[in-house]
Amino acid sequence: MPQKIIRPGVTGIVLGMTPDGGGPMRDVFQTEVRRILEYVDGELGDGPWLLGGEFSAADVMMGYVVDVAERRGDLAGLPRLGSYVERLRARPAYRRAQEIGAARASS
Repeated sequence: MPQKIIRPGVTGIVLGMTPDGGGPMRDVFQTEVRRILEYVDGELGDGPWLLGGEFSAADVMMGYVVDVAERRGDLAGLPRLGSYVERLRARPAYRRAQEIGAARASS
């Protein structure tokens, strides 16, 4: 199941970052990304992390995808994922990883 969620989600987000916004595939992937985000939002439920009460590898895999989706404005109407991103960004290790990534991207 994770590949069925991650691959189209990442592809759709990356295509949205291209100069042509994904070209002819834009609508297909925007619809698919929204479907996936709605699914993940529903599965998140009331738990703080994707698999419940403990941060896990699932959060490592999906966290960045959801973070980028939030930065693109794709989480409108998905309050659980919005709160999830806030918790994720509050983690010291996540902040460090973002800083390292930003430093590498600018060099």
